[in-house]
Amino acid sequence: MADKTIARKASDWRVVSIVPDVCKTPMGGSTPPVPYPVVAELKEAAFPAKTTRVNGEPIVLYDASKTPKTYGDEAGVADGVKSGTVGGDCWPIERSATVRVESRYIVRQDDQFWMNGRQAGGSSQPRGWTKECVLKILCPTDKDKVKLLSEIKLTTAKSITFMDREFDGKNWKSKPFPAGGTSDASSGTIGVLDGDSCQGVAGTFFHELTHQQQPESMSWAEAELDAYTKSEQWAISKGFPETFPGFRTKDANGNFVPNAAKINEFVHQEYPVGVQEIISSGPNKGQVRLTDGTVRPPKVGDVVSGARIAKGEHEVDTSDWKCPS
Repeated sequence: MADKTIARKASDWRVVSIVPDVCKTPMGGSTPPVPYPVVAELKEAAFPAKTTRVNGEPIVLYDASKTPKTYGDEAGVADGVKSGTVGGDCWPIERSATVRVESRYIVRQDDQFWMNGRQAGGSSQPRGWTKECVLKILCPTDKDKVKLLSEIKLTTAKSITFMDREFDGKNWKSKPFPAGGTSDASSGTIGVLDGDSCQGVAGTFFHELTHQQQPESMSWAEAELDAYTKSEQWAISKGFPETFPGFRTKDANGNFVPNAAKINEFVHQEYPVGVQEIISSGPNKGQVRLTDGTVRPPKVGDVVSGARIAKGEHEVDTSDWKCPS
């Protein structure tokens, strides 16, 4: 069998369903379920690799890239039986276990995708995380995190994106940030992805619950540095792979420890740290207000946080989550 090649945003790459998308289709006075073969065009992929290319074409990335539309089920206007939609977006659910580009795993030929929102594209449907598998990872060493999980509001979603903007020297350009999880300590809410793996979502829970336990006096930068450092140390203790390339180094004894310099670099590159808002009126209109209250003209690379958009979001009851006694 030929080696798998890297999926790319290109006209000769597409996602083809190997199981039909069953949609309710009006026929006379009834709406029977009808199977449709569907495809998605990777030439339409959003959020591919920004700078890394193969054969001159941007690479499709796991937990980032997606196509906005699935084709072939247009007649099923009463919506898909499983997905609840027609012509929905399409994104990867399988990826390389080792190769990353721009901090995210690559997607390869024959890797499975979700199609039409939540219609599995392959003959075998992967399982997302469950309460049982998460507790197996967190218990008994992280009982404090499990207790907090039982007390907060938990939501899951198909995707979570922050519509951030970045200043290019002349204009503010869209810079969407696809998030693996979110935390709002003021409302006691955590959001995660419902299609994530058990290991992946356990790591997200640890990271976001760390935010819930941080003092309000921490700046955004301090909070993210603290959460990523503690989460990487937790992953090391569990024997899990590093969160992002370079997040680990070795100490004098040859043991893996969090790489403070790399984590600091990552946080300041990926998060809109420092800029609180773009001033929209008054004598300082067009300038930015920083998190320390100072005002200045925007600089190249400034990023301002945007609205949170979560698709398919719903609440999960965690009141009975606890470690076995």
